[in-house]
Amino acid sequence: MKKILFSVIATFQFVGVSSAYLYTPGGTWSSESSWVRSTSDTSPVVVPDSNDIIANLYWSFTDINVDGDYTLSALSMNRDIGAAWSSKGPGDIARPTVNLSGTKPDGSDGSINFDIANNSGGYVIYGSNNGESVTTLNAYKNSNSTGVFHTYDWRMTFNGGQINITDSANTGTRTAYISISGDTAADWTGYTYVYDFSSAINSTENLTLKGWGGSDTSTGVFKMEFNNSVNLKNGDTYQKLALSDTKTKTGLMVSMAAGTTSNIGALEMGVNTSLVLDGTLNVNAKSSIASGAKFTINGVYKYSGSLAINGELEVNGILNAVSSDPYITVNSTGKLTVNSANKGAFYTYTGVRVSGGTLVINSDSFNASQKLWMLTPSNGATNVIELNSDASLYSFCWITDSKTQIIFDGESVLHLKNLSSNNGDYWSRALDETIGLELVNYKNGLIQVDRLTDNSWTDPDRTKNATDNLEYIVADGFEAGSMEWVWHDETSTYWLEGAAIPEPSVFAFLFGGFASGYISWRMPPVACRTTFFQSTMRGVV
Repeated sequence: MKKILFSVIATFQFVGVSSAYLYTPGGTWSSESSWVRSTSDTSPVVVPDSNDIIANLYWSFTDINVDGDYTLSALSMNRDIGAAWSSKGPGDIARPTVNLSGTKPDGSDGSINFDIANNSGGYVIYGSNNGESVTTLNAYKNSNSTGVFHTYDWRMTFNGGQINITDSANTGTRTAYISISGDTAADWTGYTYVYDFSSAINSTENLTLKGWGGSDTSTGVFKMEFNNSVNLKNGDTYQKLALSDTKTKTGLMVSMAAGTTSNIGALEMGVNTSLVLDGTLNVNAKSSIASGAKFTINGVYKYSGSLAINGELEVNGILNAVSSDPYITVNSTGKLTVNSANKGAFYTYTGVRVSGGTLVINSDSFNASQKLWMLTPSNGATNVIELNSDASLYSFCWITDSKTQIIFDGESVLHLKNLSSNNGDYWSRALDETIGLELVNYKNGLIQVDRLTDNSWTDPDRTKNATDNLEYIVADGFEAGSMEWVWHDETSTYWLEGAAIPEPSVFAFLFGGFASGYISWRMPPVACRTTFFQSTMRGVV
């Protein structure tokens, strides 16, 4: 017998919408027996298929087959969803599933189409908690004997087909939200909650992924896995994908699977979020990684808008600029680590700009035309380069008053076309007294160049081919002002070499030798020597 239960929809987020509830495990979307109204709604039960209806998956939900193309305002989940797995006992899994793969009568895929025309908040997939929040998901399970407890391993799967998002009433751009979060009063350490999107997602609106909730010290995992394509585009305009700031210690984790190709406008990663890209992501607008966020590229990242790194970017795969405009800037709190295996896998077109951040080079994957721009951040921070692999690039571009520290691993060689590219003004000048360059753990020959000046620019009105003034290079273990270029036939390159400061033991050895020689020179011949001991003894006898 069906139960009629109180609505748990946060109605302040929506305009003119009603709700329907799914109760029958293993049902089909088109069956009226799968749905029921709330007690406050006396209208006849209908299959959810309108932009003024919210479909709510209740605690008893296990799975459903979407056997057609259905329109919704939103899809919400009861806070106790997963309780149907209670018979499996504490610590077991919950796997609620919305199946859209091959579910139509003709064997083709189904679809869910979110139209947020009547949805003022824009939340399309979320967990609800008695109207308190549209971002809360507890996923309780009954333990049968000791009350209730949270599901430790919860995964909501959207399998196959398509999930489409639009706003039929608005010609401008709105933002749709997909939210996964735990009750803010709970500590989610040891728990894992996942949305598995094996369905393709298409949106004409901006899309924000939200994972906040829990305490700042909680280490529970809240994750969204995109195992199919994500395409955000309205006509010719690509839309933004944002990962929202999160409160939990581990933050919101997002992944894009190998074999998938996604297309978006900007990528904006908020504080305490992470993105692992194993597939291909085409980004078509200016993007950013916030402090505390981490983006890991194992697949292919193609971009035509600049990228500001305030958090961490780790490149193990391919990063490729597809236009002449974009650049990457590593700001003061940022870190860029390049691990890609193949030469040319890392290509930024206009080069990498380091503005007080850290660039870690663990492989020789830079395109040979790449330049490293050393900027001057407003906080005066030093640009840091850690060289842990042989690497070949075009040159440095020094900016007035910039400070750069290159930390060598003691054996890797930095090979450049020339040390500096210089256009004689504030932007990109030769090494001079306005530039700070410090070499740490340096050995002669670890910087090599093919030529001493950049002759690729020939403007006669500027000193573009000015020679670097090497006396301003500071290197631990080397005498100040001693750096010079020395040609080596064996490599057909100039090596940066300096005069090493002798070790203390060398000074002691040299001083000892000098002292011995001086004493020998001052002493009379052996036959004429009279020691203090001999003189004393004569007086005693």
